[in-house]
Amino acid sequence: MCEELILIESFDKKYTSLEHREMERTLGLLVVALMAGQSWAAGAGRAFPIDSENFAIRTFKGINSALEWDTTNFLVDLSGEYANCNYLNQRGPMKADRKTPEGAPVTVVIDTTQGKDTDVTSVNQYITDVISRWETSRQYHTQIREARRVGCSVRPACSGYAVIACLFSSGQGQGLSQGQDNDRGNFQLPKRPPTEIKNPWEDRENQKEQYKRPEFLDEKPKAEAFTPDQYRTAESIMGKTWDRAHFLENLSGFETDCSMTLRTDWPFNYAKEMMHKEKIKITGQYGHAVNKGSTPDALREVLSSFKPIHNAKSIGCSLIPHCRNGPTMYVVVSCLYEEN
Repeated sequence: MCEELILIESFDKKYTSLEHREMERTLGLLVVALMAGQSWAAGAGRAFPIDSENFAIRTFKGINSALEWDTTNFLVDLSGEYANCNYLNQRGPMKADRKTPEGAPVTVVIDTTQGKDTDVTSVNQYITDVISRWETSRQYHTQIREARRVGCSVRPACSGYAVIACLFSSGQGQGLSQGQDNDRGNFQLPKRPPTEIKNPWEDRENQKEQYKRPEFLDEKPKAEAFTPDQYRTAESIMGKTWDRAHFLENLSGFETDCSMTLRTDWPFNYAKEMMHKEKIKITGQYGHAVNKGSTPDALREVLSSFKPIHNAKSIGCSLIPHCRNGPTMYVVVSCLYEEN
């Protein structure tokens, strides 16, 4: 170290003041770079790339349309402390040790996926895989539905894994203007239907004990129920009333299957069996669209492709948002119509 100091001193005598300042600037940048490298090595997270941020916003809004990305960056900055190699073995929700500047509590959700590379393309893929898993599994839908703001960070290359942390705050914060909040009035966000497709036979079975329970109801549905926002989307596009008893929606949950991407003649066997038992007429339609990062957009594309069923009095649908066929991901939807 002493030799380096003497060397710089000798340079100082030879160079002009302008050249010396440029040397100091270069050395300063080198020190900053070395410090940044030490910080990264310690496991610090970084904000999502813009493509991943947009994907996360679209996905979260599909679950909670009122949720906003934290434009103040408080949650984004704080999430960097949790997107950290030290949290490699931590999964699930936890309470943050800090509140927002407005005093609102903050919930942390941490998850990991295999991720050894640090280039932006790879990091975007790691984030997409994790956020898509959250949407499909519904494991963190409670945290997403109850939040008003969200901010996330990612830390790849933690012993071959990427650590992703998203922070959810229930507070209004500065990211949503007061005027926007007042425009909501007394409107309460509707509750999402049960996270699992219900047994469509349950209520009717209690009322009609003489009917034998259909054997297929012992199976587990593969599909997801629609959200209230998706009810309204379906009603608007299809021009029919949603079956508020959820009988058709629950029944369609047994029909919807990823193999629908490969078939043009789905038999709707479950609906046929229930039609026979109930002495009602049910028609089914199904379709799929490429999931380009927005389940709502793909859903609208599928529903818009359905032929109108003019004599139907109500509808019910279900979906699978992440069906893979080779490298392509699809949203698969099936809808059932009860006819007059």
